[in-house]
Amino acid sequence: MSVYNFTVQKVIFPTFDLMRGTKNMKYLKILRKTQWHSPEEIKKHQQKELRRLIKTAYENVPYYHRLLRSSGLKPDDIKTIKDLEKIPPLTKKEIREHTEDLLNPELFPRTTAFYTGGTTGEPVKFYLTKDRVSWGSAADYRGMEWGGHHIGDKQVLIWGAPIDLAAHRRLSYKIKRAVARRKIFSAYDLGDDALEKIARDVLKFKPKTIKGYASALFLFARYVDSHDIKIPLKAVFSTAEKLHDFQRDFISSTFECDVFDGYGGRETSLVAYECDRHEGLHISEENVIVEVVKDGESVVEETGEIYITDLRNFSMPFIRYRVGDVSAIREELCSCGRGLSLLRGIEGRITDYLITPDGKRIHGLLFAVLTQLPEGQWMEKFQVYQSDLYHIKIFVKPKQRPTDKNLAWVKSVVQREVGESVDVEVEIVDRIPPAPSGKTQYVVSRVPPDSVGGETG
Repeated sequence: MSVYNFTVQKVIFPTFDLMRGTKNMKYLKILRKTQWHSPEEIKKHQQKELRRLIKTAYENVPYYHRLLRSSGLKPDDIKTIKDLEKIPPLTKKEIREHTEDLLNPELFPRTTAFYTGGTTGEPVKFYLTKDRVSWGSAADYRGMEWGGHHIGDKQVLIWGAPIDLAAHRRLSYKIKRAVARRKIFSAYDLGDDALEKIARDVLKFKPKTIKGYASALFLFARYVDSHDIKIPLKAVFSTAEKLHDFQRDFISSTFECDVFDGYGGRETSLVAYECDRHEGLHISEENVIVEVVKDGESVVEETGEIYITDLRNFSMPFIRYRVGDVSAIREELCSCGRGLSLLRGIEGRITDYLITPDGKRIHGLLFAVLTQLPEGQWMEKFQVYQSDLYHIKIFVKPKQRPTDKNLAWVKSVVQREVGESVDVEVEIVDRIPPAPSGKTQYVVSRVPPDSVGGETG
């Protein structure tokens, strides 16, 4: 550890914590130890914190008091992680409709309002205490340490929607970012002019690592590669959206370093990160309980929808929160020796699936690689948009004027998967805007996931 890193970690950041009423460094020190606890010790801790959370929610949070009573439950009925299945899940719709009733009035005066990025629709407003934010930040710092990044190392972030960037313009953020030696660039607009500026600034700044959305990192890597720019890095961290294998391989090859996948969100904070063994994503089980649910039951080694219970949020409890992502939990632990359970990796969001009239679900991964195929390299960007079961439109921003053969090919790829009963159109556009969060979506479906039954393809 360099003198600068030592000073930041042992003196400056603890001073920031003291001044701001946060506990980032204290909790990071705890998490560095607990990651090596046995799975049994970690589960014991989770169940202790779960019982405390359920008791607080029942006694202080009107929404959960009503929910548990209407389900015939009392706090003593929820003692284990398996018992969580007795509680109906929480959805974004319910959060919007019952925001005030989800708040703990005892802690609300100490909370700050936050918003989700709105990738799949209207942003969700939620509230966190500084203590809850501190646990999330500590988990993020720990996850990046697994990839070789330490507080004080130079880092570039390609990140965020306008709401993120506005917050980072505050003086307190600027000071902390300067001390931490981090620079942030918008992922919302990544045209050639913006990418040229980022590349120029990165070369001058000489970061040790880069962190950002998978799609933004991939676009930046393609720009760097096409312009024969050399940017040596220790690691690249991809978070907040699905990292496809072709993206990981290309980013790793371009920057000649390892790529580490992470998973989390504004409302859930950092949930999981890869270590250098790349056998899955270690779940931050000290802070969250992650269930993968299929047909209403929690499963292991099977793909299902992720439910998250936040063990640190007592001000606005999220219990069995349906985040809308799809993954699987591994039965085996990582060979690194950590006692934390593993996610196999995020397969995508519920809205990343096209749903056909016969109930087949087609994952967006199938289409994500279209621009990498020889027949699709005329496309710069594309998005498959499903308005209803019988209508799909493919928006394409071309690199060059497409031929009739080009258009017929991209239509045929989608048509072959969804079937002849679905009307598929191709539309050439000048721009495909990202979601409000700044993320890129290859597939957007407005069809409710449970509108039809069927298989996942």
